[in-house]
This record gives sequence, C-alpha cells and structure tokens, in this order.
Amino acid sequence: SFVFNPTNDIKLTVLNYYDFFCYNSTVPFGINASSAIKHNATPCSPTIVINTSALDFGHMCVNNTSAPMAFDFTVLVANSTDIAVGPAVGFEFASSENGNYQQSLNISHSGGNFMRRIFVRFAPTTIAAYNTDVSISGGGANAQSVAVAGNGVGNAGPTLSNIKALQIFTDAAILQAEIALSGCDNSSGYIVTGK
Repeated sequence: SFVFNPTNDIKLTVLNYYDFFCYNSTVPFGINASSAIKHNATPCSPTIVINTSALDFGHMCVNNTSAPMAFDFTVLVANSTDIAVGPAVGFEFASSENGNYQQSLNISHSGGNFMRRIFVRFAPTTIAAYNTDVSISGGGANAQSVAVAGNGVGNAGPTLSNIKALQIFTDAAILQAEIALSGCDNSSGYIVTGK
C-alpha cells in the first residue's frame, strides 16, 4: 500500500498479479499489467496449448511404418466443436498407441478443459525428407501445431560380386554373379546373364 500525494507523480509497476477468473479481467485504471506474470489463471477464450516439442522419426524405409511417438496438448475453455488433428503428408495419427491410425483425426468432446495424447507414426511413400507441421484446431481456439520430421529412404543400389564366366563364345559369354541390395532391402542372390 502507499499514500497518494496529489502534488507528486507516483509510478506503480505491477510485477505479478492474481486473476481468479481469467486473463482478461479488469485491471485498475492507470496500471499497465500487459507484462505481468499471470498466476493460477485460465484464459477467457478457448486456447490450445501444446505440451510437446518436435517429433523426429529419423530414417524410415519407404512403404514401411515406424514405431509410434506421441505428443500431448491441452484445450482450455473450449466450446463443443470437434478438435481436428492433421493431416500431414507422410504421417498418420491415432488416439491410442495400438489404435486405428488415420491421415487425420476428429476428436469429439463436451467442451471445457481437457488434455489429449496423440500417437503419430511415420509412413513415407517416397524417398524424400519430410518436414512439416501437424495442425491441431477446433474447440473455438486458434490452431496450433507440432513439428514432425523424418527421412524416407530406399535401397542404395545393387552391387555385384563373385563374377564368373560360365561359358565363353567367340562374340559372347554367359556370366554368373552374386547380386546384393544394400539399404532397406538387404537381400542377395545369383544372376546369370549372357551376351
């Protein structure tokens, strides 16, 4: 508290304030609380808060699916419109680890405050770097996003070894060689060719 003397200028800086109802309650005239730290408060309008940093799936062979990773988000004072998750090219989503993975999710809820965990798998279909954002929107809130990344990889190409000439002719030969694929398809076998 302080005693106000009308003949002197008094500057009051509010460093912290408690707001029982929500962020947008009235602040006394003349006090700039825009930079104040807000404690134990909830927003007055619907808000989505992301509780997870970016997800990086590393390298994954094309046309295969990674093990799941997860991110959490919280919705505050939401209305009852569905929460939409995704889509994001190369990634699929489910509401449980062993659930039905889809390109996008619609989450029904009754509104208010709640938290959800979303499971994500990386499923590349082309050899490329996948760097994108997963959008989370709905409930009357502004959309937020989680960064996801991964690299779709393929085979490095065949290599030949143990090349043998089975038959040699005047203008051609029949050769045998062992062929191996490195990368995603670590298979090997023999080929026989002639010219």
